[in-house]
Amino acid sequence: MTSPRYATGEELHISDRVIADGMTGTVVCVIERGEYSAAYPESAWSYLERGFMFMSDEGILIHFDRVDECCTQLVSRGTTPN
Repeated sequence: MTSPRYATGEELHISDRVIADGMTGTVVCVIERGEYSAAYPESAWSYLERGFMFMSDEGILIHFDRVDECCTQLVSRGTTPN
């Protein structure tokens, strides 16, 4: 599997602030890469197998199968795990 990337070619990581489907929020897990935030652990979400989870500022949790270059853009970088 390839790592999810923005249209700019940059990799998507947990804690990134993004705009997706018109909402601003934070990436809480990137499944292909095995990056999971403490609140959204691998044990709960790895069954999805691909994509990423996004928590909007409105409190809506959404799973995306892939980064859609038309709808998902990086606002700012969070702390990226090593």
